[in-house]
Amino acid sequence: MISFNRIIKLRDLEIFRVSKNGTIFSYVVIEDTRKPFTEEDKKLDPLCYMEEEDINAILNVFRISLINDEKLSEEDSLFLKSFFSDFVNNTNLTNFIITEYIQEDLY
Repeated sequence: MISFNRIIKLRDLEIFRVSKNGTIFSYVVIEDTRKPFTEEDKKLDPLCYMEEEDINAILNVFRISLINDEKLSEEDSLFLKSFFSDFVNNTNLTNFIITEYIQEDLY
């Protein structure tokens, strides 16, 4: 069973602890940058294939970071990405980027 606990909720930042069968297996950080995509963001897949005009129309980017002590299984990664992407109210002015990080000494 997977459970989620929001451990911090600030105006522009939320941190969740994700547990699977009673064991923590990921932390998720959602940050409202209140800024458009950076030049580095525009190089990421699939943004690099979009028209510059469409990318520049997005005024607010949310950054979702999945932080783990080891690489997630493809199934767990896809589940977390899908679950937390629903937290962002996607509009023609808002979008998000999801990045996975591995920090071996996390726990």
